[in-house]
Amino acid sequence: MLPQLAPDGALCLQRGARRERVQFFRLSGETQVMLRGRLYRLLRPQPPAIESSLRGRGQRGGQSLTAPMAGTIVKVQVSEGEPVRQRQVLVILSAMKMEHVIAAPYDGVVRRIYYREGDVVQGGAVVVEVEMGQGEASLATTSEE
Repeated sequence: MLPQLAPDGALCLQRGARRERVQFFRLSGETQVMLRGRLYRLLRPQPPAIESSLRGRGQRGGQSLTAPMAGTIVKVQVSEGEPVRQRQVLVILSAMKMEHVIAAPYDGVVRRIYYREGDVVQGGAVVVEVEMGQGEASLATTSEE
């Protein structure tokens, strides 16, 4: 199809004898397209917020930590039942040629790890569950030994 700009600003696409007229509008920061009498909104996907990797409460007051985007689990640095400190790296995910860290949001205990190294995960998938508070006592006893 060869595009041509019409006098009214519409875009005319022609392929052989078939001709399509497309109009573009900019309303409230959105780009909208009119094609064959139907209006379509063009949306630009937003990158996930850091907070989106903390998805909801798990059982017993814990957090379900999710993958910020689809990728491959490169490294699991903890095991189930292990006490962890706030901001401790739990899992490293490789996505789009970058490494993304899933870290503990607080001191606690790793309750469940859903994936192993080499597994492919979807964006938003729960990767690790961390239970809050239990890790402080466990960390204190291990550091005294």
